Amino acid sequence: MSEANVASRARDSLADVWEVLPAWAAIASSSGDPAGLTAMLAVLRARAERLPGTAREARLDRAGPGALYVSCRPDAPRRVLLVGHMDTVHGPDVTAPPIERRGDVLTGPGVADMKGGLLVMLAALEGFEASPHAPRLGWDLIVTPDEELGSPLGAPFLAAAVGAVHWGLVFEPAGAGGGVVIQRRGRSVLRVDVAGRSAHAGRDPASGRNAVTALAELVLAAEAMGAPDAHLDVTVGTARGGSQVNVVPDRAVAEIDVRAPDAAPLADVAVELRRVADDVVRRREVQVEVREVVGCPPMAPTPVSERLARTYGEAARTVGIDAPPVRVGGVSDANHLAGAGLSVIDGLGPLGGGLHSPDEWVDVPSILDRAAAAAVLLHRLATGDEREPAPG
Repeated sequence: MSEANVASRARDSLADVWEVLPAWAAIASSSGDPAGLTAMLAVLRARAERLPGTAREARLDRAGPGALYVSCRPDAPRRVLLVGHMDTVHGPDVTAPPIERRGDVLTGPGVADMKGGLLVMLAALEGFEASPHAPRLGWDLIVTPDEELGSPLGAPFLAAAVGAVHWGLVFEPAGAGGGVVIQRRGRSVLRVDVAGRSAHAGRDPASGRNAVTALAELVLAAEAMGAPDAHLDVTVGTARGGSQVNVVPDRAVAEIDVRAPDAAPLADVAVELRRVADDVVRRREVQVEVREVVGCPPMAPTPVSERLARTYGEAARTVGIDAPPVRVGGVSDANHLAGAGLSVIDGLGPLGGGLHSPDEWVDVPSILDRAAAAAVLLHRLATGDEREPAPG
């Protein structure tokens, strides 16, 4: 079967896209909603049962729904891991944006990030399975329930899955211009807690130790550590403290978002902020704790992932679309795969925008195009048009 046939089979499997995607978007599957995630897991599993292999729920902890896991041909000489997430930022306690069709565009919660991407992933596999070379390529599919939270449970499960596979494909929305994502910055969220001493603001303020002013010094120092020219961004996202205006505040806390293309600057910011904190403790007679509450490694390009991106770009051109390599700032599960040592590309999902907002939209024809491109990529991985690396 030719590449054109594989691409056509992927497109044909999406004949019901205008019925399925609005129905999936109507399921409020926010990260913290077990009922919505359970419902989303059920429809995904039903769709995945159109594929060969064994589909099951992989429990990530004792409470809440797990991940969808499908494995096919685990003993094949070449193996690829396909990854997506079923959770969105749109929960049942938030007024959901309307699901509307406007020509070729569908607007609604999670239509691009990433329920449209899940359809791309599943359709690509349906198309690929029509290839006579399919027996040469084994694949695992994982759809996690907590990516929007930073994958606290999903990341360890993904890391455990990379050891026996050669490539990773992640189906987040496409990058700018339909780009395939080859690099994502790493992220560290630092929490700064300051403990001072309360006092009456009118009667005896000097006996107090102001936690808010101490925190102000720390967050200004943190912000100054940013280096935009080096793509190191330090953003003070939240800061709060005190209880009422006539009391010297004894508590204050801030959360600081740090982004960098390499791991070293992320660690350097934490080290430097702790050095500043030691000085603040000494001068202001307060207590300060600086700790990382979220950590996500960078997704850096490798020779293998760059070749994989080129192969995907060539596959995309065969189905009539462009997919240039791009670098982005946001994080995804691709970061965790890269941190575990797997060569990975991302942004294989559809064209879309307004992510995490009431105006989220997806270009529905691009779901078919991207599924066709990914199916051709899988065909080429199976036939040997992409050189086989060592397993992750």
